[in-house]
Amino acid sequence: MVLKFDGVNDKVQTATIETDIGGPVDLTGQNAINTWCRFQGRGGVAIKSSLNISSITEHGTGDYQYTYATPFANADYSFAFGCGYGGGSFYNTLAAQGVREGYDPLTNMVRVTTNYSNGNTGDYEHVSAHIIGELA
Repeated sequence: MVLKFDGVNDKVQTATIETDIGGPVDLTGQNAINTWCRFQGRGGVAIKSSLNISSITEHGTGDYQYTYATPFANADYSFAFGCGYGGGSFYNTLAAQGVREGYDPLTNMVRVTTNYSNGNTGDYEHVSAHIIGELA
């Protein structure tokens, strides 16, 4: 196999990638981020871009539910959340987002809150989630 690296465009090119026994490579088994979302949470929920998110429901100020288009095989998936205001920096305000107290993640959805540094819930301009797990 010949690999070419284009240092100008940061691309690696090859004709074929195979497993060690000669079959096709299954990239879904790599546990890449298979569910992610970037949405506007201030002034009404609006999904900017996403993968495997069918909807976002706002239950109140800073209280959101991500519903997955394809559910996970179990509720033991991993996630990372972030939120902040604009103005030159994505996270220029100390903020937190996490699973809402009393609501365990489910295979088809997770409910989260976005909070100010003082612990109060708040709606943020930029909200994001990255979720990794085995899809059903």
